Amino acid sequence: MGSRHLYRRPITLSVPVVVFLAACASWAPQTPLVDAASAATAPIRANRPDAPAITEPTGKTPTPRQEFTIIPAYEGFADFVQAAREPDTDLNNLSLLHHQHAIAPFEGKCRLSAVPYALENIPSHDADFDTLVDQVNQLRGSGVEQVVEDALRQASTRLAGPDVTACIYPQDPRKTFITRYMHGVNAAVVDSRRIVLLINPVDDWLDWVPYVVAHEYHHLVWIALHGKYPYTPVEILITEGEADYFARLVYPEVVAPWTVALTTEQEATQWQVIQEQLDGSGGYEFHRRVMFGQGEGVSHWAGYTIGFHIVRSYLETHPGLSPQEWTALEPEVILRDSGYAGEP
Repeated sequence: MGSRHLYRRPITLSVPVVVFLAACASWAPQTPLVDAASAATAPIRANRPDAPAITEPTGKTPTPRQEFTIIPAYEGFADFVQAAREPDTDLNNLSLLHHQHAIAPFEGKCRLSAVPYALENIPSHDADFDTLVDQVNQLRGSGVEQVVEDALRQASTRLAGPDVTACIYPQDPRKTFITRYMHGVNAAVVDSRRIVLLINPVDDWLDWVPYVVAHEYHHLVWIALHGKYPYTPVEILITEGEADYFARLVYPEVVAPWTVALTTEQEATQWQVIQEQLDGSGGYEFHRRVMFGQGEGVSHWAGYTIGFHIVRSYLETHPGLSPQEWTALEPEVILRDSGYAGEP
């Protein structure tokens, strides 16, 4: 059983609490591990007729002795607003003030600056202060720290890994894609020991946090086992499929919409298109073109659905492997031996 350390500094702001709720995704420094949810308004449940089946792994369940440190880094944004509203504050120095209060105090433990994408998606120094305070108050009262801890503990019982620090930041609400398509929850793997969560608390966001954490936890363990970030097209395609397959093992009642984004006919066509890109450039460009479906001829979320189906096909034909065992495999091996031919 893991243990948790929670860092909290009480901040008092005389602003009314406004309740919202939201959900999911993932990224890594320089070469992002990008995930995103669809525009569905709530998690799709596994009793859906088209929900992909998940095979329960056999073998021993790891009994990790991991420590989980949950850091409510959103508190720094409350500090920033409080300092910015002081009567003698020079408004020309808000950028410096933002760094001093919202970024620097958590940098040693969270390393947010190592993830340029995450830096671009937190509220900046010119954010609307009232909205930012509402976000902080929502996060404070949500119990999200316990939700993250519980999700990490659940994931670690299926797949042993290193100690984990999870840092919770507010998400810039002006980034409307995150709110519309990802239920307000975005996440990034910094390295093999750190996850950052970016949350805009709207709608059903809290329902999505456990699945997102489990997904990111798998990325984190994969990096620890392989000693690198997934970068090539095959690595990205397979590791995203693995992360979703693993998250479904932990939370079998939730079916991520991006894993069921294609009809049978569409999938056969999309696999032909994607195969032609597996020898091309990787990194974020592959995520954009294939995983998100922003490339010519590629459907929305095509890479996520196909990556998930490849991993599922491999594990159906190689029963008995534990998550630890199949996570340690090279992605090229999983693709080669999956028997996947463009069908779900």
